[in-house]
Amino acid sequence: MGLAKELRNRRKLEAREVIVPEWGDDSGAFKLYCRSITCYDLDQLQKKHPDFLSNTTIGSMVDLICMKAEDEGGNKLFGSAEDRMDLMGEELPLSLILRIRCLLRLSLSRWQQKLKADSFRMNLLSLADRLHLTIAEAEAMPVNHFYEWLAYFQIMSESDG
Repeated sequence: MGLAKELRNRRKLEAREVIVPEWGDDSGAFKLYCRSITCYDLDQLQKKHPDFLSNTTIGSMVDLICMKAEDEGGNKLFGSAEDRMDLMGEELPLSLILRIRCLLRLSLSRWQQKLKADSFRMNLLSLADRLHLTIAEAEAMPVNHFYEWLAYFQIMSESDG
């Protein structure tokens, strides 16, 4: 089994409910669902918004909402450029932006906790960084190559003192 498949089999991304009373109707508050933000999501956001993590703009938050918002069945709520334009023209409730921003922070802190607890993933990212590989390239590496590199770096660090 390849490294990417092994990691994919471990992955569990549960959807969280976000209540948006401002978008509700007579039947009640509107509910949308979003899953944790992945490295892929951040990569996509940072291509369009390079300072996303340090300078979150309204445009980047709208893009995040378009990217992550799902209905209860897991279907994307916003998928087209037209949806993005509609949302940019919408008077977005500040409470929604704050809740999604909070989810982003929670997601990032959860990723940090998960990464600290998952030495396998931490080693994968460390190896990718050291070899100047993308995460996808490192994940595509055969498992035996991955462990051989880890053994090499361990031996080298021991010999450095």
